[in-house]
Amino acid sequence: MHDLGFQLSALATFGLIVFTSSIQSISSRVLPRFVSEPLAQTVAATVTVSPLIALTFGTFSLITLPANLLVGAVVPVMMAMSFLLLVPSAIVPSVARTLAEVLKPIFMFPLEVIRLASGIPHAEVYGFPALAASLALSVAVLAASLIHQRRHPHVEEE
Repeated sequence: MHDLGFQLSALATFGLIVFTSSIQSISSRVLPRFVSEPLAQTVAATVTVSPLIALTFGTFSLITLPANLLVGAVVPVMMAMSFLLLVPSAIVPSVARTLAEVLKPIFMFPLEVIRLASGIPHAEVYGFPALAASLALSVAVLAASLIHQRRHPHVEEE
């Protein structure tokens, strides 16, 4: 239980299970599903891990949501490309290496987003304001989720 990675993973999973449906239901009123679904998942995971990150590292990123949305949009493509590389890597490794080089920009995209995001000035708050901001975000999402669940107790997945 003292493993930070486990704690973050458990909190993110909890957030995905508890908050995603309500957040998606709320956001889908103004956004198309292809945006509201990843947004809901990103917000749900972020709001549950942010307080622990702020408490552990003393920081809260103000741009974590847009950065994670950008990276998250590319993950399915990266997974598909990785699968495509699997077959030639077992049969003709040189073809796989060439194909991997062609696909390298897709695989490098998350690192580029991180590099660009980390260079944005004033994109983080530190110390007590970090913890306060992360807790405020978490409480706001929890409140919105609870209010939504009360008003719509039988939200069903499509």
